[in-house]
Amino acid sequence: MKFDHTNKSLFLNCILGVFLFFIFFLLDYHIYPVYAPTLLLVRIAITLWLIFCVYLLFKVPENQLSLVAVLYLVPGAFSMSLMCYIVGDGFSAIYFVGVLLVIIGGANFAQIKPFQFTILMTVIFLQHFFICFMCPVVFNDFLINLFLLGSAVFLAIFMQGSLRRYETALLQTQKELCQAVNADPLTNLLNRRKMLELIHGESARAERSGRPYVVAIGDIDNFTAINEVYGHDDGDEVLACVAKMLRGSLRTQDFVGRWGGKKFLILLPETDLKGAQLGIDRTRQYIEKTPVFVDAGTQVVTMTFGLASSKQSKDVDELIRFAGEALYRGKHGSKNCVVVYKEIDPEEKRDTGQS
Repeated sequence: MKFDHTNKSLFLNCILGVFLFFIFFLLDYHIYPVYAPTLLLVRIAITLWLIFCVYLLFKVPENQLSLVAVLYLVPGAFSMSLMCYIVGDGFSAIYFVGVLLVIIGGANFAQIKPFQFTILMTVIFLQHFFICFMCPVVFNDFLINLFLLGSAVFLAIFMQGSLRRYETALLQTQKELCQAVNADPLTNLLNRRKMLELIHGESARAERSGRPYVVAIGDIDNFTAINEVYGHDDGDEVLACVAKMLRGSLRTQDFVGRWGGKKFLILLPETDLKGAQLGIDRTRQYIEKTPVFVDAGTQVVTMTFGLASSKQSKDVDELIRFAGEALYRGKHGSKNCVVVYKEIDPEEKRDTGQS
């Protein structure tokens, strides 16, 4: 079982409890020698229970981790209250500190929902006073019990809420950091590194399943002229708008990233060349028909695409090169088209100037 932050907290609490229950028996024997044998039995019972909770941590699914926390907290707090009853000192028993530690320690279990945690703390609160009523406790000691145990419950709930807010903020920060690492800052599409990572992953999947995938490279037509005539700010706006259109016109399972400059790389998982060509051509038509609004006015943008299938090469780098060659043929032809890679004979290579 892989421990995340919450699981590790619960695990460490249980392990710490195993050691502390035995260590504190030395204090039992020194302060309450008459009750030492009875207290030892309680400590052995609860220690075995904690060891069982540690075992459950490796067996219970993570979405049911709150159950393990309850199994740990309720018996632990009950045993502390029981020790208070055995020595008969009410609040003045040193064991009451253990009740507080168990409750406050429970705040570490961030996977328990707030309302569940509140109910759990209420149960622990009530069970302690149920035991207190079983032995003579003067009114002043009862008030002290009420105040301190209530304060501990409130502190535990506050700590649990604080930990949950911290965890939420941490997850949000991690999400933003991950997005910053994997996204292109201008277009908010995936960057080159992340796209390569995804294509390699899809290549491994295709090897296992035998189902092909397609890589497409799209290039904005006449983009240099847009930059020269209208300026780089409008050029950046065109890039951003095209990125939104690409993402909005592709399937949810497709991935698109900025390959560099005015080029975009598209991964179409579990797709053959025929299906990919139809889908990319719909995207091409959508971009052609959708005006782009920039400071200089409305722009009509077109794109040329080159496609290659994993059936044509199992090597990712070669597959991307094939898509680039198909794009090259489209850019030196009519532009605003979708070209599927195919082997080019030597005569055609010389005509197009390719080496």
